[in-house]
Amino acid sequence: MFKVLDRLSLPNNIHCVSIEGDIKFLEKGLKLFDEKGNIFEIESVGMTSYRNMEDFSKYAEVVLCGDVENIGTMLRPYS
Repeated sequence: MFKVLDRLSLPNNIHCVSIEGDIKFLEKGLKLFDEKGNIFEIESVGMTSYRNMEDFSKYAEVVLCGDVENIGTMLRPYS
């Protein structure tokens, strides 16, 4: 499960979302859903820089396709 921390709108209905959670399984093409039932597909995964090295494994920026304007507060893998 991933907590949605922030989002940034990009051109062409693409959004970059900051998340917190166990990010080691995130990859392009993975689908995520929120508590509202919205489904998103990961276009890209990036790591952010934090001061503490242990933060590297729990924070990421993901570029998502989907209705990110209405994204919930938590994301889960969609299967």
